[in-house]
Amino acid sequence: YPNQPDMNVTSALLQEGYNPLRMFKTAESLFTSIGLREMPEVFWEKSMIVRPDDREVSCHATSWDFYHNSDVRIKMCTEVNHWHFGVVHHEMGHIQYFLQYEDQPMLYKDGANPGFHEAVGDTMALSAMTPSHL
Repeated sequence: YPNQPDMNVTSALLQEGYNPLRMFKTAESLFTSIGLREMPEVFWEKSMIVRPDDREVSCHATSWDFYHNSDVRIKMCTEVNHWHFGVVHHEMGHIQYFLQYEDQPMLYKDGANPGFHEAVGDTMALSAMTPSHL
């Protein structure tokens, strides 16, 4: 859109001193502000949110449900930038989806359509991609 400000939040993230953990905590805050759950302790203990120094890993962001005691995790080599800020919110959208159906029988733990799962993540990512969210 001509004559409209850039919506890239990278400079705002850097000015505010964000790091990968703070990006995830900000996403969690957005989800809890609309009545969804906080991340369980196991999420913070076992997720990989930065590239490890001691081994090679695939850095494609993924969300995981281990179907036991709220054991949900994200694997992501997070960098402080606009794109990753959206990806963090998207992946945590998947995690919220997992947490919401965790008490359902196994048969009902998958979405009716994979597109719906993606839509939840994308909706949350789009709502977060503005400087006012910070």
